[in-house]
Amino acid sequence: MAGRKKNNGGIVGLDVGGTKIDAILWREGRIEKAITVPTPQTERKFYSVLFELIGKFGGGIGGIGIGVAGPVESRSGKILGATRHIRFLRGKKLLQKLQAKFRVPVRVDNDAICFLRAELRFGQAKGKKNVVALTLGTGVGGGVFAEGNLLRGARGIAGHLGHIMIPGGEFEQLVGSYGFRAAGYPDPRKAPRRVYAQIGKHLGVALANFTNVFDPELFILGGGISKSHAMFLPAALKQRRRYALAAIGGHMGPVRVSRLAHAGALGAVCLFD
Repeated sequence: MAGRKKNNGGIVGLDVGGTKIDAILWREGRIEKAITVPTPQTERKFYSVLFELIGKFGGGIGGIGIGVAGPVESRSGKILGATRHIRFLRGKKLLQKLQAKFRVPVRVDNDAICFLRAELRFGQAKGKKNVVALTLGTGVGGGVFAEGNLLRGARGIAGHLGHIMIPGGEFEQLVGSYGFRAAGYPDPRKAPRRVYAQIGKHLGVALANFTNVFDPELFILGGGISKSHAMFLPAALKQRRRYALAAIGGHMGPVRVSRLAHAGALGAVCLFD
């Protein structure tokens, strides 16, 4: 990354989600190696797999950046909350544990914030000053870039857009993989168009809320479910037009899907930028 001192081993970026851990080695301005493994479901197995995964990038790394699905106190690295699949991380100081193990600088933040960082640095949000990012996966993560700054809040945990309430319940419970599971389809890839259309309607209501509150230049979507955007985005955009304020209805920021590979892990690397 421009402006940062080089090191022999580069930076390891980790995107820790409820379903998988995506890891990259960033060196000399490019992704040199990438590895993805399923997320372990117990704390002991999690650390064992995480340590082994980082070790696969070799010795002499210069730092480790991590994005975690849930509220993170970025200054201390304490995991204040985590998605139900990795709830064993709640209250844990992942930063200190990795620093003690690998003896390199470690930085930790929310995974959706890392995704947003990657889009701002390398993706479609580059050069924008007002952006809302949503990651649609096991749950729904969010990040807000307002007037050229990340929206952090009093404790550094603002932007958890998946936890707003919309008609029908909590946003992430209706639009993440939980929503598909509730409709009878544990694997979203096997869900019919009618289910995707309903997911899209829920997403559209949330997009209208975020349009009214943040007035962004751009919405950027990431996460595994976003890959099926053709199935739900038309319904979402129609619903947003229905509920967004009439005064800004003709000037709503476009909704785009990320084109970055390993965006969350790449954003974790950006914590060192």
